[in-house]
Amino acid sequence: MRQGQGKKVCRRARRRSFETPTSPPAPNESQLCYMRLPQPLVESPWFAFNNVEDFIAALPDDLPQELVQKVHHLSSKGLPPVLSEHTLATMLGINAGIVWSFANRSHKHYQTFTIPKGQGHRTITAPRVGLKILQKWLSYHIAKAYTAPAHVYGFVPSRSHIEAAYAHREAAWAYSVDIRDFFVSTPQAHVVDAYHYLGYDLSAANLLAKLSCFGGALPQGAPTSPALSNICFRNQDIALVELALSYGITVTRYADDIVFSGDGTFPDQLAHDVQELLVNTPWQLAPEKSRLEPLKGRIKVHGLIVSGDLVRPTKGYRNKLRAYEHILRTRERPFNADVLWGHVEYERHVRKTIARLSGGPEAELAVVAQVNQLKRSHVTDVTPKQPTAAIYKPDFRSFVEFVRRVFRS
Repeated sequence: MRQGQGKKVCRRARRRSFETPTSPPAPNESQLCYMRLPQPLVESPWFAFNNVEDFIAALPDDLPQELVQKVHHLSSKGLPPVLSEHTLATMLGINAGIVWSFANRSHKHYQTFTIPKGQGHRTITAPRVGLKILQKWLSYHIAKAYTAPAHVYGFVPSRSHIEAAYAHREAAWAYSVDIRDFFVSTPQAHVVDAYHYLGYDLSAANLLAKLSCFGGALPQGAPTSPALSNICFRNQDIALVELALSYGITVTRYADDIVFSGDGTFPDQLAHDVQELLVNTPWQLAPEKSRLEPLKGRIKVHGLIVSGDLVRPTKGYRNKLRAYEHILRTRERPFNADVLWGHVEYERHVRKTIARLSGGPEAELAVVAQVNQLKRSHVTDVTPKQPTAAIYKPDFRSFVEFVRRVFRS
């Protein structure tokens, strides 16, 4: 050790010995990607403010009374009272210039990458952490403010593709169509209209649309895109229901996947009518994904098999599940145990939901007991591994301050 180096080490050690940490260390930016925002932040329409009075007190004293009334009006509807870049910046505790950058220099706040999809790939345009926090917060309140029609199951709280498939029980046929590039074909003008429909004036709607769009459309990968796509598609949803009623058939929509089903024979005119429904809209059907079933008395609906009154995963997937369960029962520590348990839990979720819809709570509890029996027979620890960031629980104040630092970075 060189002369003087030992003294430096000792001084550092003495300093550390007197340090008394008062709170857990703040997560870094990569950890925040895996972490859910604390519920007080998510649920508050004013972000870090507890109520509308506290938020108004933080605004300039010379704020016109008309704008104060708008703040109260939006807050009464459970919506973030975004009137301008400055009001949004006040809620977030950041400089208005950062909000301006989010809205007008979006290329700096997104990253594009691809993920595998079948035989090809899917392009994802995801917001970076600062904008992602903002969009997650917005998406929560957008989804709460919009009541989706009963036939819409995608991106709606407490609804899923399982309930959508269940709606087609006892059908003799099913006709499914797919909207090509649903998100990225939804233009920014429709997003402005969606925010205006929720209750924002045109100025605020334009700002929020800029914060939610990339390249003039909803990006595939933004937290706000799912909820906004449902609102943008609301007029077509009404037309879908009217079309189904005219034929006396059932319709469901899960994101870009639309399924009609009915008894008797398939009405040949239906395919043409569905195509006409999207004329003069920005959305188009993908002809290669349109299909008419059944095949051997079974129909595939929203990824599940519907056979009579039975709804379950496909045969190929059930065969895989049996293999996964065998591995979990017989191998001490399979390297991909978390993935295998994920598949088992998904299949349990499907069975629980179907049991609840058809047989009530008793049938649902029976499914839970079956899976718990599998867990007890497993030879290794069945607790899923979680990244360190997922179990990090900072105090609320330090988390708010860290989020603000991320916005500023």
